[in-house]
Amino acid sequence: AVDSAKSSNSTESKPVSGGGGAVGAWGKPSSSVPSVQPTETKALAFSDLSGYMWANDAVTSLYDKGIVNGTEYGTFEPSRNVTRAEFVKMLIMAADIRIDESVYMSFIDVPDGSWYYPYIKIAFSKRICNGVSDYYFNPDGYITRQDMAVLTANFMKVTGLGTSGKKTEFNDFEAVSEYAQD
Repeated sequence: AVDSAKSSNSTESKPVSGGGGAVGAWGKPSSSVPSVQPTETKALAFSDLSGYMWANDAVTSLYDKGIVNGTEYGTFEPSRNVTRAEFVKMLIMAADIRIDESVYMSFIDVPDGSWYYPYIKIAFSKRICNGVSDYYFNPDGYITRQDMAVLTANFMKVTGLGTSGKKTEFNDFEAVSEYAQD
């Protein structure tokens, strides 16, 4: 999906580059999900992935594509939660979506000049994300699984990747917020 999204990039005005901030990883899959152990593992991109060999190839691949980067200390912090700004950056970098400078964004907690400003501005302008209110995005707040699902579904629509259209049943579906149910 990442390679498909990168090949369908936008032609708007200015590319986004750089971007700091630590990008963490999701926790280890539950034991009910079958794990596939690669026969050949890439070298560790980050020294703190040694206890997470099941994730090493995926993290290294995303790092090689510029979608994730480590912390300022050269680590990945694989068990740390992901912030809303970090997840938006990963989505935008996965598709190499370009920024449209004419878009106005009113989030007072996303200052121009912050590392995450251009990524949130792109995602907001493309209707991939909204804020937690009209004036707040909460960039440093941890992202929930339901918000990851909403942003990913919006991202797939914007990039033309589409969704399967199949309805998924969860035992705790009543706990999913109404805005995220679709």
